[in-house]
Amino acid sequence: MSAQWSKEQTCMLIDKCKNGNEEYHRISNRDKRNFWEKIVENINQANNTNYFTGEDSGSGHLPNQIS
Repeated sequence: MSAQWSKEQTCMLIDKCKNGNEEYHRISNRDKRNFWEKIVENINQANNTNYFTGEDSGSGHLPNQIS
């Protein structure tokens, strides 16, 4: 079962990834999880949600549907 992302959430994820691309490639592999957890935290705060967790972001199970 996957959660559905709103268009706003999807755009936010794309923007944060695009803007953080250089930082992401500079950090060590062990710190990449922290990078994703920060993005997930921002999405949750901006959308008043709590269903995207760092565990989801590091496992490749981020929702892939847009509602």
